[in-house]
Amino acid sequence: MGELFFHLLRSRPAIAKVGGRLITGAGGILVLLATLAAAYAPVDSQQFVIGYRAHILQQTLYMIECGLILFLFVFAACFRLTWGRATLGIGLGRGISSSVHLATWAVMANGGLPHNRYLLDFLNMATYHVCVLIWFYYLLVPQKVATTSAVPLPENNLDIWNRELERLLQQ
Repeated sequence: MGELFFHLLRSRPAIAKVGGRLITGAGGILVLLATLAAAYAPVDSQQFVIGYRAHILQQTLYMIECGLILFLFVFAACFRLTWGRATLGIGLGRGISSSVHLATWAVMANGGLPHNRYLLDFLNMATYHVCVLIWFYYLLVPQKVATTSAVPLPENNLDIWNRELERLLQQ
Protein backbone atom coordinates (compact mmCIF):
# COMPACT_ATOMS: atom_id res chain seq x y z
CA MET A 1 0.00 0.00 0.00
CA GLY A 2 2.88 2.33 0.73
CA GLU A 3 4.32 1.77 -2.74
CA LEU A 4 0.98 2.62 -4.34
CA PHE A 5 0.84 5.77 -2.23
CA PHE A 6 4.35 6.85 -3.21
CA HIS A 7 3.67 6.18 -6.92
CA LEU A 8 0.53 8.29 -6.61
CA LEU A 9 2.49 11.19 -5.10
CA ARG A 10 5.88 10.90 -6.76
CA SER A 11 5.43 14.23 -8.57
CA ARG A 12 4.76 16.01 -5.26
CA PRO A 13 7.57 15.17 -2.83
CA ALA A 14 6.36 17.46 -0.02
CA ILE A 15 2.90 15.87 -0.01
CA ALA A 16 4.49 12.44 -0.30
CA LYS A 17 6.45 13.05 2.90
CA VAL A 18 3.39 14.18 4.87
CA GLY A 19 1.22 11.54 3.19
CA GLY A 20 3.71 8.84 4.13
CA ARG A 21 3.24 9.80 7.76
CA LEU A 22 -0.53 9.83 7.29
CA ILE A 23 -0.64 6.36 5.76
CA THR A 24 1.69 5.06 8.47
CA GLY A 25 -0.61 6.56 11.10
CA ALA A 26 -3.71 5.16 9.40
CA GLY A 27 -2.04 1.75 9.21
CA GLY A 28 -1.15 1.91 12.90
CA ILE A 29 -4.71 2.81 13.86
CA LEU A 30 -6.03 -0.02 11.68
CA VAL A 31 -3.62 -2.49 13.28
CA LEU A 32 -4.85 -1.37 16.71
CA LEU A 33 -8.50 -1.75 15.68
CA ALA A 34 -7.82 -5.14 14.09
CA THR A 35 -6.04 -6.30 17.24
CA LEU A 36 -9.01 -5.22 19.36
CA ALA A 37 -11.39 -7.01 17.00
CA ALA A 38 -9.29 -10.17 17.21
CA ALA A 39 -9.01 -9.95 21.00
CA TYR A 40 -12.75 -9.60 21.53
CA ALA A 41 -13.78 -12.19 18.96
CA PRO A 42 -15.80 -15.02 20.49
CA VAL A 43 -14.00 -18.34 20.76
CA ASP A 44 -15.75 -21.33 19.21
CA SER A 45 -14.77 -24.45 21.11
CA GLN A 46 -15.79 -26.72 18.23
CA GLN A 47 -13.06 -25.42 15.93
CA PHE A 48 -9.40 -26.25 16.11
CA VAL A 49 -7.55 -23.62 18.12
CA ILE A 50 -4.79 -23.19 15.52
CA GLY A 51 -7.25 -22.92 12.65
CA TYR A 52 -9.34 -20.43 14.60
CA ARG A 53 -6.35 -18.21 15.37
CA ALA A 54 -5.24 -18.33 11.72
CA HIS A 55 -8.78 -17.38 10.73
CA ILE A 56 -8.75 -14.36 13.07
CA LEU A 57 -5.29 -13.35 11.83
CA GLN A 58 -6.36 -13.49 8.19
CA GLN A 59 -9.54 -11.58 8.94
CA THR A 60 -7.61 -8.79 10.69
CA LEU A 61 -5.12 -8.60 7.82
CA TYR A 62 -7.97 -8.16 5.35
CA MET A 63 -9.45 -5.47 7.62
CA ILE A 64 -6.16 -3.58 7.58
CA GLU A 65 -5.73 -3.95 3.83
CA CYS A 66 -9.30 -2.80 3.09
CA GLY A 67 -8.86 0.18 5.39
CA LEU A 68 -5.58 1.23 3.79
CA ILE A 69 -6.95 0.91 0.27
CA LEU A 70 -10.01 2.93 1.27
CA PHE A 71 -7.73 5.57 2.84
CA LEU A 72 -5.68 5.69 -0.35
CA PHE A 73 -8.71 6.24 -2.58
CA VAL A 74 -10.24 8.84 -0.23
CA PHE A 75 -6.91 10.68 0.03
CA ALA A 76 -6.56 10.78 -3.75
CA ALA A 77 -10.15 11.97 -4.16
CA CYS A 78 -9.80 14.71 -1.52
CA PHE A 79 -6.66 16.13 -3.10
CA ARG A 80 -7.85 15.46 -6.68
CA LEU A 81 -4.76 13.44 -7.52
CA THR A 82 -4.56 11.68 -10.86
CA TRP A 83 -3.78 8.00 -10.85
CA GLY A 84 -1.24 6.44 -13.16
CA ARG A 85 -2.68 3.61 -15.19
CA ALA A 86 -0.66 0.87 -13.50
CA THR A 87 -1.14 2.33 -10.02
CA LEU A 88 -4.91 2.52 -10.48
CA GLY A 89 -5.07 -1.04 -11.77
CA ILE A 90 -3.08 -2.45 -8.88
CA GLY A 91 -5.04 -0.45 -6.30
CA LEU A 92 -8.37 -1.41 -7.83
CA GLY A 93 -7.46 -5.09 -7.98
CA ARG A 94 -6.16 -5.18 -4.40
CA GLY A 95 -9.23 -3.31 -3.17
CA ILE A 96 -11.66 -5.70 -4.84
CA SER A 97 -9.73 -8.76 -3.73
CA SER A 98 -9.36 -7.74 -0.10
CA SER A 99 -12.99 -6.58 0.15
CA VAL A 100 -14.38 -9.86 -1.15
CA HIS A 101 -12.01 -11.89 1.02
CA LEU A 102 -13.03 -9.89 4.09
CA ALA A 103 -16.71 -10.36 3.27
CA THR A 104 -16.37 -14.12 2.81
CA TRP A 105 -14.39 -14.43 6.06
CA ALA A 106 -17.15 -12.49 7.83
CA VAL A 107 -19.78 -14.84 6.40
CA MET A 108 -17.74 -17.85 7.58
CA ALA A 109 -17.22 -16.32 11.03
CA ASN A 110 -20.96 -15.81 11.47
CA GLY A 111 -21.74 -19.40 10.54
CA GLY A 112 -23.00 -18.73 7.04
CA LEU A 113 -23.05 -21.71 4.66
CA PRO A 114 -21.84 -24.23 7.26
CA HIS A 115 -22.07 -27.22 4.92
CA ASN A 116 -21.12 -25.40 1.73
CA ARG A 117 -18.07 -23.40 2.70
CA TYR A 118 -16.37 -24.56 -0.45
CA LEU A 119 -18.62 -22.08 -2.30
CA LEU A 120 -16.95 -19.23 -0.41
CA ASP A 121 -13.55 -20.68 -1.30
CA PHE A 122 -14.56 -20.74 -4.96
CA LEU A 123 -15.77 -17.14 -4.66
CA ASN A 124 -12.41 -16.09 -3.19
CA MET A 125 -10.54 -17.94 -5.92
CA ALA A 126 -12.71 -16.50 -8.71
CA THR A 127 -12.31 -12.99 -7.30
CA TYR A 128 -8.56 -13.36 -7.21
CA HIS A 129 -8.52 -14.52 -10.83
CA VAL A 130 -10.70 -11.58 -11.88
CA CYS A 131 -8.27 -9.26 -10.09
CA VAL A 132 -5.35 -10.83 -11.94
CA LEU A 133 -7.17 -10.10 -15.19
CA ILE A 134 -7.69 -6.50 -14.04
CA TRP A 135 -3.95 -6.22 -13.33
CA PHE A 136 -3.10 -7.67 -16.74
CA TYR A 137 -5.45 -5.23 -18.41
CA TYR A 138 -4.05 -2.15 -16.68
CA LEU A 139 -0.43 -3.25 -17.05
CA LEU A 140 -0.37 -4.79 -20.52
CA VAL A 141 -3.08 -3.17 -22.65
CA PRO A 142 -1.79 0.13 -23.98
CA GLN A 143 -3.68 3.25 -23.04
CA LYS A 144 -5.80 4.73 -25.79
CA VAL A 145 -4.42 8.03 -26.99
CA ALA A 146 -6.87 10.70 -28.03
CA THR A 147 -6.55 11.22 -31.74
CA THR A 148 -6.56 14.62 -33.31
CA SER A 149 -7.79 15.41 -36.74
CA ALA A 150 -5.02 15.40 -39.32
CA VAL A 151 -7.12 17.66 -41.52
CA PRO A 152 -7.14 21.28 -40.31
CA LEU A 153 -10.49 22.93 -39.85
CA PRO A 154 -11.52 25.25 -42.63
CA GLU A 155 -10.98 28.90 -41.83
CA ASN A 156 -14.62 29.79 -42.36
CA ASN A 157 -15.72 27.44 -39.53
CA LEU A 158 -13.34 29.16 -37.14
CA ASP A 159 -14.73 32.54 -38.14
CA ILE A 160 -18.28 31.38 -37.47
CA TRP A 161 -17.29 29.91 -34.08
CA ASN A 162 -15.45 33.07 -33.14
CA ARG A 163 -18.45 35.24 -34.07
CA GLU A 164 -20.85 33.06 -32.10
CA LEU A 165 -18.59 33.04 -29.04
CA GLU A 166 -18.34 36.84 -29.16
CA ARG A 167 -22.14 37.04 -29.38
CA LEU A 168 -22.55 34.73 -26.39
CA LEU A 169 -20.02 36.66 -24.33
CA GLN A 170 -21.79 39.98 -24.99
CA GLN A 171 -25.13 38.67 -23.67
